[in-house]
Amino acid sequence: MPAGVQPDGLKIMPTYKTKGIVLFKKDLSQNDGLFVILSQNFGKITVKARGVRKIQSKLASHLLSFNLVDLTFASGRFFDQITSVNVVETYPKAKNNLKRLSLIFFAVEAIDQLVKEKAPEPELFSLFKNFLNLLNEKKITKPLSYFLALFVFKLIYQLGYQPELYFCQNCRKKILPEKNYFSPELKGVVCLSCQNRVKGAFPISNNTIKILRLASKLSLEKLIKIKVGDREISELGRLAQILLKSH
Repeated sequence: MPAGVQPDGLKIMPTYKTKGIVLFKKDLSQNDGLFVILSQNFGKITVKARGVRKIQSKLASHLLSFNLVDLTFASGRFFDQITSVNVVETYPKAKNNLKRLSLIFFAVEAIDQLVKEKAPEPELFSLFKNFLNLLNEKKITKPLSYFLALFVFKLIYQLGYQPELYFCQNCRKKILPEKNYFSPELKGVVCLSCQNRVKGAFPISNNTIKILRLASKLSLEKLIKIKVGDREISELGRLAQILLKSH
């Protein structure tokens, strides 16, 4: 008997297990819903939950946005279908704090914008999980906008979109600890000699460049412990917005 076929001739659809973080839900029909999930093993996936919109649905409470879940799903013709799901963590402290919740929404929007479907990214899953853990458990003393910017940089770096931080994007000379600029058009740092030749370049401090370089090497938990001033926080926030818009 061929593999994947039952004795009555019905095809058995393969099933898959993974941990995942629910990003958001889309209504599919009167009873069914689609869930976009950042999974540990399969990257960003869209899966169908039958009957999830019914009042008596047992799946609905497990599939709330930003829950960490153990998920089993089966291959489907149009959408993979959830066969079982169990909550691992709900991050209640982060969800019940409006400022922190707004950061999660922004992070989810960035993930949905940049991450392709079914492209396995286990490091990205770990990054977002760590981001939620820190928002839920840690007392973050620095501005939340700075913490969000750090997440954006690490997200962009892990997806291979790291800006050039070591050599001038115009003349290719090594960037020295002097007055430097950032070019949104060239997506990298330009030196003092080249700044007038590059449209839209704006000043960037050496400390900001250092933090950007460290963001590719250090964890979020270590990055938020670095001493920064108001100028660096402002510049990093601006850069995060620019890099998101350019991809």
